[in-house]
Amino acid sequence: MNSIWTTKEIITAIIATGIISAVASWCVEIFKGWYGRKQAARYGAMRCATELERYAVDCWHTFIMGKGEFQYSERVSSTRLPTPPEIAADVDWKALSPMIADEVLSFSNVTKVSESYANYASTWEQNPFDYHAAAKERGLEAVRLAARIRLAYGLQSVAGLDPIVKELAE
Repeated sequence: MNSIWTTKEIITAIIATGIISAVASWCVEIFKGWYGRKQAARYGAMRCATELERYAVDCWHTFIMGKGEFQYSERVSSTRLPTPPEIAADVDWKALSPMIADEVLSFSNVTKVSESYANYASTWEQNPFDYHAAAKERGLEAVRLAARIRLAYGLQSVAGLDPIVKELAE
């Protein structure tokens, strides 16, 4: 009886199957790595955006309370800017775009500078209004940065923040 396959053909088929299997495994690993980085970037973007939005709400609160106090008593007590957002330690900064990571990580530094100017104005110039102006400016910048992050990573914007953004932008 004649064999349909020769030894050489069988060995070639085994080797080809091994090569195809190795290439397929390699492709799956590359896809899993790419998809994992994409998911890590989206998760990090979501964490950054929500923390920045929380900070914007805190700034809005500081601003409207100062505005209300001035309307009621025609004076503004000194206050402080809200604590800058602390982005969670589980954010993979390498997964985010370098420009966005830089903006988010630098946000707290710029906020500290704004607070220093407001402290100076309050202490040495007897001008407590700078706290509220700084809160308005930093809150607006926080919500704008959050919007850029949401846009860059395909995350939906939060409609509940629209009245706050409108008031901070006035």
